[in-house]
Amino acid sequence: MRKFLTRTLWLGVAGAAVLLAYRITGQLEFMPVVQFAAFPLVVATVLLVGVLVAVGLKNYALLSALLVAAFVIGMYPPPPVQTEYSIENPQHSLTVLSGNVMAGAATAELISAMRELSPDVVFIQECDARCDALISAPDIRAQWPHRIVESGASVEGSAILSVFELSESADVNGEFAMPAVVIQDSRLPQIFVQLAHPFPPLPTTTHVWKNELNALAERAAELTTERVIFAGDFNAGFEHAVFRELVTAGKFASAASASSTQGPTWRINGIEFLGTTLDHILIRGMESREFTIVELPSSDHKAIYAQLVF
Repeated sequence: MRKFLTRTLWLGVAGAAVLLAYRITGQLEFMPVVQFAAFPLVVATVLLVGVLVAVGLKNYALLSALLVAAFVIGMYPPPPVQTEYSIENPQHSLTVLSGNVMAGAATAELISAMRELSPDVVFIQECDARCDALISAPDIRAQWPHRIVESGASVEGSAILSVFELSESADVNGEFAMPAVVIQDSRLPQIFVQLAHPFPPLPTTTHVWKNELNALAERAAELTTERVIFAGDFNAGFEHAVFRELVTAGKFASAASASSTQGPTWRINGIEFLGTTLDHILIRGMESREFTIVELPSSDHKAIYAQLVF
């Protein structure tokens, strides 16, 4: 048993080294590295449990290795990639709300948030027929009359609702709908708006996830519009190299930088500790002045809200 525990713990140290190498180099983007990378604090906690076992084994080399691995994985941040925008004399303001309604189940809760916050633009992921019906109610349609809705049978659908006039642009191709629009309204400068919802990195679909994030990065890089918003459930975070490449390609800032109390937007079985940030509002040519996480009890995601100035 002692030999088994020792070998298992050394494997844990080796796994932590692989995760760290992935964070630094962006290589090794395969299952299960991608999945574990999203939960650094969970990995660090498991390593600390290993520390207790190593104490019992009186294996001090292993104890030291586990302590170092836990500290580095838990405390070492991903490389900084964001572009920062500081708008000294803003002339315009735009509020944005994004939420994954879990195959329509949390649509009513998102609508409650819409009524409370009155965002100018709303991004909805996993908008099914039930979701489509609810957001088509007369009062919702009256407040957000401009819209692109691509509802699906379950999780495939998406929608963008707006108080401002929109012109439709080409979707980014993916397993889920990722519509794009341009805000073209006399009250605002032109803004390109892209909903993001790439396929999740399941054990057999990591390549699909990466390809779709790369497609979003290509879209971001080719845009010449001064002001751009990419928002939605990216199924990725700054722990993932392919997401950082998207942020770099678009010269994006994260709207979440306006908040000092950021937390996970997606949780396993609703457990906060088993959570990570997959939902983002990425902006170019704008500054975030407010960022709030909004609970959606019927979804595994939380919604996110931001006030942007430009």
